[in-house]
Amino acid sequence: MNFKKLIIAAKLAVGVALIAFIFYKIDMAAITNAIYNANLSLFLLATGLLSVAVIFNAFRWVSISRKLSYAVEPKIAIIGYFEAMFFNQILPTGFGGDAIRIVRAYDSGIVAGWATIGVLIDRAFGLLAVGLMLLAALVNHSSQVATASTFPLIAACAALIVGGAAGAAGLGMVLRAEALPGWTRPFVALLKAFADVFRSPKGLGYIFVTLTASSCLTVASFMACASSLGVQVGWWDCAIILQGMVLASLIPISIGGWGLREGAAIILFGALGIGTEAAAATSILFGLVLTVVGLIGAAVWMFSGYRRVDLAARLNSIKSAEKT
Repeated sequence: MNFKKLIIAAKLAVGVALIAFIFYKIDMAAITNAIYNANLSLFLLATGLLSVAVIFNAFRWVSISRKLSYAVEPKIAIIGYFEAMFFNQILPTGFGGDAIRIVRAYDSGIVAGWATIGVLIDRAFGLLAVGLMLLAALVNHSSQVATASTFPLIAACAALIVGGAAGAAGLGMVLRAEALPGWTRPFVALLKAFADVFRSPKGLGYIFVTLTASSCLTVASFMACASSLGVQVGWWDCAIILQGMVLASLIPISIGGWGLREGAAIILFGALGIGTEAAAATSILFGLVLTVVGLIGAAVWMFSGYRRVDLAARLNSIKSAEKT
């Protein structure tokens, strides 16, 4: 067994162990019964809301790529994002979907380097949304979730994300590749591209509109999951809990974030006086929503073949269109 397979096996084992430990500590029969009796209409609503959020994410990617002058077409972006939802569920890393989106952008005719930069910047804005949502929740609402033992760590992560984004944009505006060693050039190119996106107020405004829409829709999807189980939670409470679950799922020690999301949910819901069974059931049900959207992505992936477009031919066609 090579090292890569060993890592995958270890992550799978950790994920199974985390879920097994959680199930050992709670009443599995109660969770199964709660999920079985969940309101189907609200579950379908949660799935629909998350699907629309994915589409808004795709349009954010389109906007970012246009600022880099290597535009991803809306259809390609939507296909790529749904594919990413599928691969994020089955690959042993939270960034597997990003690799799939890079492949999809490259396949559409974009230079590999710029396809990578565009996806990485889009991912950075996605993380920035997590940080801003948490900070907004802190400023605008006094939530009992803030009393959770892990909340200081979550707040620190939010501040680090927002501060890191500001620092990266600032560095991109002042760094000069010619003054640095050659091996730093890819990183400088990434930072400069990130800064360029921030230089366009109109484009940045559109990006933040899509960020806000996708974030609110995702929180609404999570609320629908909770409501389908009879768990009543406020919007800002849901926002904090969900972003905490997102941060936990990024830790690369399980597959698809399973086990990590449930652990974070139990801790954060507990601060609201909600029992472990209800918290775990809500997290698992939201995980099932992610899985359903991922299955939509699997169908998209299977029926959307790859066909690498020659970049030179694409540029010539654009020039010909401009002449006419």
